[in-house]
Amino acid sequence: ASPTGGYEKLYQSLNEAIHYPEAAVRDSVQGVVVVDFVVNKSGKAEQIRIQQSLREDCDKEAIRVIENMDPWLPALLN
Repeated sequence: ASPTGGYEKLYQSLNEAIHYPEAAVRDSVQGVVVVDFVVNKSGKAEQIRIQQSLREDCDKEAIRVIENMDPWLPALLN
């Protein structure tokens, strides 16, 4: 699978969509949330899982962004 419009567009849209949780800003939390997901036949993300957590509010924001991102171009076999 590949993001519609390419990875540069994906990274730009993710940066625009992410809203750092206010409590995380207040607590000076920094780090990375690692997420994995499956792209289904229609190009939507499903089976979204946190592989590396930062803290619950940051994890929830990462999942929200993945759930709402533009559809991908699904992988094809043959």
